[in-house]
Amino acid sequence: MIFSSRTTIFFLPALLLCCGAKAQLIPETSQVFSQSSASSKTDLGGGVEFGDRIGQALASGDFNGDGHLDLVIAVPYEDQGDNTESGWVHVVYGRRGGLSAEDDEIWSQAGTIEGLVEPRDESGFSVTTGDFNGDGIDDLAFGGPGEDIGSIFRAGGINVIYGSPSGLTDINNRGFNQDTTGISGESEEGDQMGYSLAAGDFNNDGFDDVAIGVPTEDIGTVEDAGTVQVLLGSASGLAAEGNFFLDRSADGMGGVATDDVFGNALAVGDFNGDQFPDLAIGAPFDSRTTDNAGTVHLIYGGVDGPDLSTNEVWGLDSPGIDLLPAQGDEFGSSFTVGDFDADGFDDLVVGLRGYQNSTGAALVLHGTNEGLASARHRLLQPGVDGFAGSPLQESRFADDLTAGDINGDGADELMVGSRDRHVGLQRSAGAVLIAYGEPGVGLVNEGSMLWDRSDLEVAGNPVSYDRFGSAVLLADFDGDGLDDAVISSPNREVANVLEAGDVVVVYNSGTLFADRLEAIGSPFKDCDDCPVMVNIPGGSFMQGSPPGEPQRNTDEGPRRMVNVPTFAISQTEVTFAQWDACVADGGCGHNPDDEGWGRGDRPVINVSWNHAQQYVTWLSNKSGQDYRLPSESEWEYATRAGTTGRFNTGACISGDQANFRASTTPATGCATGNEPQQTLPVASFDPNAFGLYDTHGNVWEWVQDCWNDNYVDGPVDGSAWMSGDCDKAMLRSGSWSNGGQFVRSASRNWQYHRDFGYEGAGFRLARSATQ
Repeated sequence: MIFSSRTTIFFLPALLLCCGAKAQLIPETSQVFSQSSASSKTDLGGGVEFGDRIGQALASGDFNGDGHLDLVIAVPYEDQGDNTESGWVHVVYGRRGGLSAEDDEIWSQAGTIEGLVEPRDESGFSVTTGDFNGDGIDDLAFGGPGEDIGSIFRAGGINVIYGSPSGLTDINNRGFNQDTTGISGESEEGDQMGYSLAAGDFNNDGFDDVAIGVPTEDIGTVEDAGTVQVLLGSASGLAAEGNFFLDRSADGMGGVATDDVFGNALAVGDFNGDQFPDLAIGAPFDSRTTDNAGTVHLIYGGVDGPDLSTNEVWGLDSPGIDLLPAQGDEFGSSFTVGDFDADGFDDLVVGLRGYQNSTGAALVLHGTNEGLASARHRLLQPGVDGFAGSPLQESRFADDLTAGDINGDGADELMVGSRDRHVGLQRSAGAVLIAYGEPGVGLVNEGSMLWDRSDLEVAGNPVSYDRFGSAVLLADFDGDGLDDAVISSPNREVANVLEAGDVVVVYNSGTLFADRLEAIGSPFKDCDDCPVMVNIPGGSFMQGSPPGEPQRNTDEGPRRMVNVPTFAISQTEVTFAQWDACVADGGCGHNPDDEGWGRGDRPVINVSWNHAQQYVTWLSNKSGQDYRLPSESEWEYATRAGTTGRFNTGACISGDQANFRASTTPATGCATGNEPQQTLPVASFDPNAFGLYDTHGNVWEWVQDCWNDNYVDGPVDGSAWMSGDCDKAMLRSGSWSNGGQFVRSASRNWQYHRDFGYEGAGFRLARSATQ
């Protein structure tokens, strides 16, 4: 069940909007990926076995340079033949609309990849991505902390797979361990190199480097003190040469101690805004104050990389925080980095999974021009200070953390896993807390949500020991500019196999590959002469424009929440070719002039509202479907496609995105651009998030409604408003002959009678959705 601190939340099949709020995650879009799924779009392959526990770690990167993020799903306990728990990672490639496992790849130490597949390697226990060779395409690094190096048990190592225009490739792949020539130190039993990973360009040479946690490295005679290895990137990729070794024996680092496990967790961010990456290192079992209270080291970057002289040691008792460290807090057990107040400085969130008898907590420290500061720090827990949910002992809140911008306001949100949280009678079923960032403020309790699996529609009910929230990730996989959520349940039973595990992806956009909404966003045609239609998922949205929107007209208000049922709308404006087919078949008696611009795929023009009704009648009879013009509410809902601003392209629109007077009269605050001064063939520009073309500009589009000069008393069920001045019909979209003011999502045109057509007016169609 969702626990929310906001009292009015609408959970809807296409949009999750409240009272004009920005976009949010949409539970109904959930995809469930596993190694045994009935759909090829979510079936990762490899088969399910007891104890696979997929989703131990997650990461994202663009491995083929196509502009769409790809998802990395780690399965470190996968058996390969007789090699139990040798491990591998899945890579699911992103594309417009989201992720599909049809493009899934499996990577391990098999085949031509350096190293050997051996029992208990645990390849994929940690994963990170970066451009290590500077070719503009992301590369993948995964850790195998259980790997034996020769006869040295669990010494550990990492593998690096490089990206290319065709995706990840085995060409030039590398394996590294502490016996690799040129790397400082040496492999020892139980070092567990690769337990954690983080990437950043530490020496500012244009190539990403990788920090590698070796948390149970012995320093001299001090057991499990821990260290961090840093490998530098180059034009040929990661290299052993020039690597450096960080531990707590250096001046100012506090000295090594038994069981610190320094390097257990790592994070990279720019906390002082100097453009050099800084490195956060967790030592969660540091017992200097009390047993396993934990500390965090922050080492600031500079022109030569991490500068040990800048080292800061943080704990709950740091000045300005002044909380009392307690036994078993495990401060520094997890990290994430985000800019929660949109001030341009990265902020650090530190996990304390053992806090208050494993209730868990997350400490937020804000970045400033002088680095991390205790001022404005926040200790976050469910049910505390107005955040959703309630504190629950032994839930291990903050065992994993992630940050990203879900709602597009420039301030990052925080998602926190609570893998052992009980849900009803289901023990350790797991949950995640989502807290929203606010520009100029930081994380706020308003709108926070505590999700378990029952809130995600197709994800199924929570079950004991699923451990939903073991790994969490926020990243934009469907290319809508808003981050989507990935949440793993590594212990969930799949296909009657215990602890096989699965991973749930929740999107911000309605255009997705989820099996449950297979028809949504999928083009279809009812007949050869019929326009291509797209099913639009039903939902609610705020129709109209807010009073402060630039170039707003008063007829665009008052804004109101409108509930729109699922329907279908034509992917493009009706073309001359489609209209001419109606004329040739005797269904349309009007042969409109094309103004000398051409017919074919250009939108039909010089047609009135009454002419459009002739086409509707002819097509309905021909196809056996009930075609019509869209209602004004349907039209605006489909145009916005989940957006809330002036345009579905963002705050501005240009001549590269739509056909309008972008040169002579651009939208207020927007740049000038191309201006054809005539219609263009339909689909000349990119579609919106619902896959619809030319919803801004090209031609005005007739809708079904009568003219009313505001929305007072208008229908809120998505239907057409068939009262008012019905001698005049509504037009939406703006045209090639209009400035930016008139191509806004909320703009309305009422000046033409139903029997009047001109060179700036056309239409698109609607009908009931396919089932």
